[in-house]
Amino acid sequence: MMIDCGGSPSDGSGSSPTTATRGSLSLDPAACFACLRSQRIGYLAVTEGALPVVVPVVYAVPADRIVLRATFEGTLRGVAGMVAALGAHEVSDDFRRGWSVGVVAALIAFGGDEPEVTAALELGLPEWGSGRGVYLGMSTERIFGRCLVERPLHG
Repeated sequence: MMIDCGGSPSDGSGSSPTTATRGSLSLDPAACFACLRSQRIGYLAVTEGALPVVVPVVYAVPADRIVLRATFEGTLRGVAGMVAALGAHEVSDDFRRGWSVGVVAALIAFGGDEPEVTAALELGLPEWGSGRGVYLGMSTERIFGRCLVERPLHG
């Protein structure tokens, strides 16, 4: 289900647009949370040996903290305390609607029995791949997003 983050094809004036332009709008934190909660797969960017590495992760947002689960233990081993970025998005097939949300924060290592992990599992945090899962947490103090919209132009 595509999240509607604004920018309907009509501007409410009652007249029909003759053409529409594409643009983007900034999302407020509440809209960013709504978008993130609508998906379960994102991409986590970390550094390994001073080089950027991006790995797919599953995630859930049980409250104001994000819980990530990944099975890439080699890449994600020792990242606790590291600043990382999580990205998630949804875009329609015609590229006319969609959103992209990012979170930048220090990673927190979870052992698996913390309340945040339990809450994330209750929300349906699936396994990704095979192997032992690594649970990580991120605060959401730095959360930002953009929404693709069509803006009507009247002729």
